[in-house]
Amino acid sequence: MWRSLMVKEQMIERKPTVALHAVIAYCQRFATNCRSPKSKRNTEFLTAQEYENALKTLVRLSQQAVFQAELQYMQGKEKGSLEGFQLKSSIKDLNPSLDSGLLRVQGRISRSPGIYDSRFPMILPANHHLSKLIAKSIHHQTLHSGPTQLLAIIKQRFWPVRGRDLARRTVGQCVTCFRCRPKTSDQYMAPLPPVRITTAKVFEHTGLDYCGPFLVRQLAGRGASVKVWVAVYGCFVVKAVVLDIVAGLSAAACVSSLRRFVSRVGRVRVIHCDNSTSFVGANREIKEMRQQFFEQLKSSK
Repeated sequence: MWRSLMVKEQMIERKPTVALHAVIAYCQRFATNCRSPKSKRNTEFLTAQEYENALKTLVRLSQQAVFQAELQYMQGKEKGSLEGFQLKSSIKDLNPSLDSGLLRVQGRISRSPGIYDSRFPMILPANHHLSKLIAKSIHHQTLHSGPTQLLAIIKQRFWPVRGRDLARRTVGQCVTCFRCRPKTSDQYMAPLPPVRITTAKVFEHTGLDYCGPFLVRQLAGRGASVKVWVAVYGCFVVKAVVLDIVAGLSAAACVSSLRRFVSRVGRVRVIHCDNSTSFVGANREIKEMRQQFFEQLKSSK
């Protein structure tokens, strides 16, 4: 029993308007059954229409509590508008209309074939408890959406006065959103190395890295797809990039890619890279080739 009570309390916290709708709907049904004979009394589950009537009753009561002067003025006018209203009103610029005791907004989409509540949204008072409950309930139903999305979903049926503040306050007071949005630490950026800020020839200081692998088809035959990598050469001074296809991760393939790169952009002074296996092997082969070149040069002399 204690567990069932805890579950009910959690449901009321997550969907406060649903519990409030049910209470008002049962009260309205009780009043209707009291005025009806026993044979016509309704004892079934609550219907969607009863929930809708309960919601409109709650909105009507909240409007009567906040916009009492506006309602009295509009009920006395033939057109039911706030034209000529002398007092300060937060809904005067919304061009409200009176519909069965409810204040609704008249916008530019009033003639569209959409849903009636979307064309004429009900006005919700600012800083009213009902407005906070509706915003909190929609925030939980939409899986803790942000302020912009929350306000857009609320405006599908309602028009909250100062709705942006209501959406921000609802998201800011949500404990779940606060726990899922921890404060990140700011990383101090180290100063750039001299090669990044010193004027030099393009690709004189180059960074090298591989991306991939990518599956490509062979040009001839029906063989299986082969793996290739892409060597990314980036200049350290200007935003220049050269891409080259590498057939494998071997040292020979890396040396071949370096030859193609140097023949395209010219002499390179320093190449910066991570010490992967292919780069270390290519460095070893280049050193051996350099040593053989100097030995042949000495022998020829």
